[in-house]
Amino acid sequence: MGGWRAALAPRSLDYARDDALFEQLARGARVGVVESLMLGDDARIDELLDREGLPVMTPNGGSILAFARTTHAVDRLLDLGASLDTKDRWGSAPIDA
Repeated sequence: MGGWRAALAPRSLDYARDDALFEQLARGARVGVVESLMLGDDARIDELLDREGLPVMTPNGGSILAFARTTHAVDRLLDLGASLDTKDRWGSAPIDA
């Protein structure tokens, strides 16, 4: 899946998957910007964005904003110049997420 760690698709509608997610994290699964956004981990998002900036590539080719789960994350991404209108491969913009 284009380098995206699909196993870390957190907080799905099936909360029974959370146990598997937390086990993967406990075993050292890599958590990058996208995963941190999906986890709503604002502290980790700040750390990664300060160190790495915006990712060059995002899953599905859309805007990184589609993965933000908190207002803090949205604000940080916008401050760094994240696109408001880049559509993913299905034609959805961040406002559709």
